[in-house]
Amino acid sequence: EKMLFHKAVDHLDKLHEQNGRYHLVEDASFHLKITADEAFLKDAENGGKARLICVYCPYFIPFHDRVKIFRHFLEKDRADYYSNLPPEVRMNPFLSAKTVVIRRKYILEDGYSKLDHLGQALKCIVRIQFINELGEDEAGVDGGGLFKDFLENLITTAFDTQYGFFKANPENKLYPNPSSSSVTTEHLNFFRFFGRMIGKAIYEGILVDVPFAEFFLRKIRGKKNGFDDLQTLDKELHNNLCFLRGYEGKIEDLGLYFAVEQDNFGRVVVEDLIPKGKDTLVSNASVIKYIHLMANFKLNIQMKQQSMAFMQGLQDLVNQEWISLFNDSELQELISGSEKGFDLEDMRKSMHYSGGYNEAHPVIKTFWSVVSGFTIEEQQKLLKFITACSRPPLLGFSFLEPQLCIQKGGGNEGDCSRLPTAATCMNLLKLPPYATKEEMDEKIRYAINSGSGFDLS
Repeated sequence: EKMLFHKAVDHLDKLHEQNGRYHLVEDASFHLKITADEAFLKDAENGGKARLICVYCPYFIPFHDRVKIFRHFLEKDRADYYSNLPPEVRMNPFLSAKTVVIRRKYILEDGYSKLDHLGQALKCIVRIQFINELGEDEAGVDGGGLFKDFLENLITTAFDTQYGFFKANPENKLYPNPSSSSVTTEHLNFFRFFGRMIGKAIYEGILVDVPFAEFFLRKIRGKKNGFDDLQTLDKELHNNLCFLRGYEGKIEDLGLYFAVEQDNFGRVVVEDLIPKGKDTLVSNASVIKYIHLMANFKLNIQMKQQSMAFMQGLQDLVNQEWISLFNDSELQELISGSEKGFDLEDMRKSMHYSGGYNEAHPVIKTFWSVVSGFTIEEQQKLLKFITACSRPPLLGFSFLEPQLCIQKGGGNEGDCSRLPTAATCMNLLKLPPYATKEEMDEKIRYAINSGSGFDLS
């Protein structure tokens, strides 16, 4: 019976995976009438049938419900972690907060040296004190917003291909650089740190703009890549190997050997696919073996150490079983949010007001008129300005904590001398009462494009 169950699950997995690759039917075709309510979550916690569905057939559950289940598991893990700390810390988690000083100019170096050693202690609150490029303390007490700003900027820097830790495929999607050992002898420690930072972002529900290559997302999910996945690393190589598979001429005439050339920052290194591979000619009889060895080397061997280190770091904060709730594209959405932008109407409905503003106030009406004229990129910049994150919560703005709020900024009615400011730790926009739409448009655009940290006023 157990064998039959696992065979059925295996067939369903393959069917769902192929559907994810070729989009044959809607995802909803796999969904059962399951609601992630309190009873379901409790059953999942206790290892009941709900847990079996989450582990073996998560695609039976709609994506948004799986996100709710995922967040529930994380919150329980956080509670379990704090329950093992001293009583005074359990009563006040801020007592366990780690405060670190970060120079903006050296955000990667300082982040690595001051946070890497924490490991699972990163589940605690981390507070940031920024030092600007003049060597001065930046204004602001970190209630969460400065950490979000730090995390987004650190990840943007760390995953920049110019640093050499990551490479990009032709679609500009990222994966570990197989030659990263040439960057630093500590490269694997850095990859473990990068995994922890992505894990911390997921743990805190902070969305970061890091587009991973699909084959690397599969690795993060604990899956092994096969030949078809090669096209998400190197489409040209995939096409060439497909050509070889159907080639009817004499393969020996092509002069191929069981070896692969690697570009290590301008230095060519030859790797054998089999013992003495550089001296072994590929023939018609061995071409299929060559194709699969080449794909396996590219996908699973050449960056194995880097991928394992990254996953170890990630799993310090996020359990592998929870990650397996999602397929490749869903995991990317969990990390980075939807590429479709966000629902401005949902943002408006979830907005709160203070300081004399309300939804019917003329300044607020002007604000929504101005923002509706922004491009998606400008709307994302505005959201980043207010919350330190450019993408909305996966379940909508009503799930944002604290709730979005617009407060009347300094100045009298019609005063257009001040710029809008933000308290990102409270997701609060301080909006002066500008007299005209043109003035408001100009000031908001200037503020969101300034990139001046948290000293802006």
